[in-house]
Amino acid sequence: ALTPKFSIDYHWTNAVMAYATISEGFKSGGFSLGTVQPAFQPEILWDYEAGIKVHADRFSVDMAAFHYDYSNLQVSQPVNGTVITKNAASSTVNGLEAEATVQLATGLKIFGTFSYLDATFDKFNEPDPAAPALGNQNLAGNQLPFASKFSSNLAVSYSMPIGDDELMFYGEWNWRDRVYFTEFNSDETSQGPTTTLNATARFTKGGDRWYVELFGKNLTDKLIVSQSFVSSSYFGFPVNGQLSPPRTFGAIVHYSFQ
Repeated sequence: ALTPKFSIDYHWTNAVMAYATISEGFKSGGFSLGTVQPAFQPEILWDYEAGIKVHADRFSVDMAAFHYDYSNLQVSQPVNGTVITKNAASSTVNGLEAEATVQLATGLKIFGTFSYLDATFDKFNEPDPAAPALGNQNLAGNQLPFASKFSSNLAVSYSMPIGDDELMFYGEWNWRDRVYFTEFNSDETSQGPTTTLNATARFTKGGDRWYVELFGKNLTDKLIVSQSFVSSSYFGFPVNGQLSPPRTFGAIVHYSFQ
C-alpha cells in the first residue's frame, strides 16, 4: 500500500518547537484460520497530529493532540474456542498526551505523563458470542478494546556519585482508568481502575561497562486482569483470561562487552 506522510515543524526558539503531521497507516487483510469465515479487509488509518516540545536546561514538556480515523478496523473475537478477525465499519480516536521532566536538584528528577483517549466505534453491528439470543447489537459509541480513557504516571529518580561509580534510585506510580477487553464493553470482561507502584535501585560501575540492579514491581500486590473474554458455549460461556504478575522482586547483573 502507498502510505504517505506529510509533516511540518517550526522552531520558535532553540528550546521551543511546534509541529503538525498527517500520515496514513495500513494493515493487511487476511483469513481467520480454523473457521469458515469471509476474508477480513485491510485496515486503513489516517492520523492527524499536532504538538509542541519545550526543552530547556532544567525541564522539558512535550504535548500533543491527535485524531485517528479508522476504516475497516480489524477486531479479533473468540468464538467457540477459535479466534476470528472481523472488520468494524469505522472508528474514531481523539486524544491528548502530555509528558514533563523537571530536574529539581543535581541528580534529582521528577517525570510525569498524562493521557486522555476518546476511542469509540462510529459504526459497528455485531452479535455477541456470549449472548447469541440478543442477535445483532449496535456497538456505536462503545470504547475500543484495551483503550483506557485516562492514564497517568509519576516517577522520581535520584542519582548520587560514589567515587567513579553511581548509585541510582527510581520509583514510579502508575494509574489507569477502566479498560474493556472486548468490543461489547461488559463489566465481566473488563478491569476497573488500577494503581501500581514499582521501584528500582541500580549500582553502576565507573565506565558504564556493568551494573547491578534490584527491582520490585507491583509492590502493593494488586490483582490485575490483563486480558479476559467469554469462551466457548460448549462449556457454558466461562470467562477466561490472564492476570498481570503479582508482587515481584528480582535482580539483574548486566555487562557490556563493547
